[in-house]
Amino acid sequence: MSCTAQHPYFDIPMSDIDSVSQDDGYRSVATIEGECIVYHLYLPTDTVILVYKSGMTLPLYIIYREQ
Repeated sequence: MSCTAQHPYFDIPMSDIDSVSQDDGYRSVATIEGECIVYHLYLPTDTVILVYKSGMTLPLYIIYREQ
């Protein structure tokens, strides 16, 4: 089974991700991994991982996981 969709956070610039995710109730943790800044957004029901490459405004990719 395969599903293709665009996550609503795909259009959120890195400068806004903290405020937008907090407004949505997520707990945000950011780490630096190589040339990327990785945001892990946590809720009891799901986790969203946003990867921003250095110098880019929008996410390179997003991983969504339901708990």
